[in-house]
Amino acid sequence: AGLESYAKPIVKRIDPDGKYFDRVLYRDATVSTNGRDNIKDLKCIGHKMKKLVLVDNNPFSFMMQPNNGIPIKPFVGDALDEELMSVTLPLLKELAEVDDIRPALARKYNMVHWFARKGVVLPKGCTLIKPSV
Repeated sequence: AGLESYAKPIVKRIDPDGKYFDRVLYRDATVSTNGRDNIKDLKCIGHKMKKLVLVDNNPFSFMMQPNNGIPIKPFVGDALDEELMSVTLPLLKELAEVDDIRPALARKYNMVHWFARKGVVLPKGCTLIKPSV
């Protein structure tokens, strides 16, 4: 979970006009569960889960809603790092057109399987959605 000073410039680069993100959460909005810190529980936002996306370089941060997460590589200030603009932004635009982002992200990233391969037991109460065909 990023500190505001780290994440805010990244969000500004992806969405300079505030068109795609209604709200951005930082480290102070995280919880601890299953012995892990800095877990982001999207239920605290109060929006419909089918339209919420969590972009993070730490997949464990979205273990409460594994099918709402987009895993990315860490941003280390490299001016030539174009992952957010060339990969993540087009995906976010694509997701903006679907009714429920979770089946598409489950199909693309299969984070439930990723956690299982790592031997991670997902927390009780986490939200699971099956991938769409």
